[in-house]
Order: sequence, then structure tokens, then C-alpha cells
Amino acid sequence: LVGSEMCIRDRGRKRFKNVYIAIDPGERPGVAVVADNRVIEVYHLKSPKDVGTILELLEKYPKAKIKIGHGAKRHRVLMLKSLAAVLGEGFPIILVNERGTTPKVGGIDVSHVQDIVASINIALRDGREVKLGELIHAGEPTKGEIEYIKTRSRELSNGKITISSKLAREVAKGNLTLEEAIEIHKKKKGDKK
Repeated sequence: LVGSEMCIRDRGRKRFKNVYIAIDPGERPGVAVVADNRVIEVYHLKSPKDVGTILELLEKYPKAKIKIGHGAKRHRVLMLKSLAAVLGEGFPIILVNERGTTPKVGGIDVSHVQDIVASINIALRDGREVKLGELIHAGEPTKGEIEYIKTRSRELSNGKITISSKLAREVAKGNLTLEEAIEIHKKKKGDKK
């Protein structure tokens, strides 16, 4: 103990005052554990719904606080809904302005490195603490957001599929991943044959 504040021990070697599990939201979120401004662990998740790693990190670092970047709204909402299903809508989370956190990187697996570095930068920034529930109830998506998601469905399916506006709306609100919406579309089309 340091003063009245509980510290976290890193595998029995060092005590930390502040531990953050920081998330760069996106199609493949970057995650970093930063303790007293030192990077402890980094991860690149498979999808916004892949929150198992974050839950394991919360168990490993019980006093850690979660920070998440404010960008990639639909991916962020999808991830936060997955976390809220386990942690509850009252769980505190720190929302961080992530503008300028993604560096320019050259070489192989550029996006992987960028997402991880962005999550580290998010961990090092101050933010505003809010309850998960405040961040997961996204308003109605704009026409532009829905059209963008429909276009992305065509790109992901090599021009074969354009999901409906109804499915695109569910993706925009963070209720489905784009991949899930494409699968639902395929099943609906398969049923009509």
C-alpha cells in the first residue's frame, strides 16, 4: 500500500499506482496495458466483439481502469455493448479524444502496429470518465453512415452482396458486425431460393 491507495503488483516484482487497459477501437482493435506510463502488454484483437482478452486483463489487473478512444463509433459501440453485457452498464470507462494517436508506420502489418501504438497513446492521454451505458446507446445513424456501411458490404464481398439499409442500420448502431450482417443477408437470400 502506498498511502491509502491500493497498488497493483506486476508478477510480484513492481507495484503500480495507475494501470490502464487502453483500447483503440476499430475493425481489429488495438489494446495496451500501461502501468505508471510503462507499456506492460499489447494485443491486436480479431474484432470489436473479441472482449475476452480485455476481461482477462481486468482479472489480472483488478484495479485497472479502461480507456477507449472516441473514434470508430460503430466499432466502439459494438465493443462497449459486448463489455456492458458482462460488466454492466454502470461500469466506469474513460473516453479519450484519440485525434493524432495513430502514427504513420511503414513496413509489414502496418495496421497492426498502428492500432497497438494508438492504444498506447490513448493510455497516456487524459479523458472523461463516464458509465458504459452512456456510450452504448448510439443515436440514429445518418443516411451517409448507412450508405458507407452498404458500400463496405460490397467491398468485403467482392461486389457480390449489398446488405439492406435495415441491416446497415443495425451495424451502424453497434448491434451487429458487418460480417454478421453479410451472413444474415446470405441466409435470407438462400431462404428465398
